[in-house]
Amino acid sequence: MQKLIASVLLGLTLVSLHAQQIVGSWQFDGNFTPQIGAPITAFGVGDFQTAIIDGQQAGVWAFDAGAYLIVPNGACPNGGGQFLNQYTLIMDVLFPTIPGFTSLLQTNPQNTDDADWFINPQRGMGIAGDYFDPLNRFQNGEWQRVVIVIDTTSPSGGDNTIYRVYINGALHNIVQRPSGWGRDGRFSLQNLILMFADNDRETAPGWINNLQFRNYPMSDAEVADLGGPTAGDLPVAFGVTGAWNFDNTYDAQVGTAAQLVGAGNFMTDTIGGQSAQVLFFERDSYLRIEHGIAPNGGGSRVNQYSIIMDIKFPPNRTSFNGFTCL
Repeated sequence: MQKLIASVLLGLTLVSLHAQQIVGSWQFDGNFTPQIGAPITAFGVGDFQTAIIDGQQAGVWAFDAGAYLIVPNGACPNGGGQFLNQYTLIMDVLFPTIPGFTSLLQTNPQNTDDADWFINPQRGMGIAGDYFDPLNRFQNGEWQRVVIVIDTTSPSGGDNTIYRVYINGALHNIVQRPSGWGRDGRFSLQNLILMFADNDRETAPGWINNLQFRNYPMSDAEVADLGGPTAGDLPVAFGVTGAWNFDNTYDAQVGTAAQLVGAGNFMTDTIGGQSAQVLFFERDSYLRIEHGIAPNGGGSRVNQYSIIMDIKFPPNRTSFNGFTCL
């Protein structure tokens, strides 16, 4: 018998648990199903619609004032704290008007205090009285790609503070003195993130097309490369076309579900001193995986690729002439 342990990642680059990675990506094509991560849930009044973005039709979620998204935070704590202190949020949004302060991000899962990223009535974005860039305002009635980059371990008080907001790839504002700044403070993320929520309904109706969540602060150059809003999906990461972790399911973190041909079952094992869910499979069983890689290397097939897996075989394994197929 043979064991496949913990995770198999198929693609061109490994994205490990604590590395820079995309931990959530959602497209709102008629549902809250993720491309990466866990499903979103919604609070309040909203529905799925279609819209034209950059000349192409796209699935979007339309929401009333007071409605918001409850987004799972699947990232591990970072920045030396107990919460997620370094992260980036990317979304394609449209607001017909900004009638007053309009929440984009609430870091408190209970929504019992003021939100933490607003558009103000003059269409600047930020917090703590620091909003405005008169040369690059948020535009009413237009699809825009907005990005917030946070590193609560950065110093407060100047342009080195990493509370940075971008519109269509261009830097819009640096909040130099966010109130409650610091590791595991106001702007650090717990297990849930609320998009568009605020405790006293400083909100507005709007539409969202793409939402993506990364566990690291993107650089100016990385954000610039994202550009403006698109009807298609946001890029999902670093050349990885498939990722599976076998946590009691064959579903993919990236890509499509794997299929086991033969006999096997999910179980728990210990890896590096920690408990992990794994797939145990018997001899002559195998996984069927759709790789999702386009032909490359100048040919009609995939000629350039990497396959990475964490695996364990029992010491007394038997095989044909000493060979074991991977």
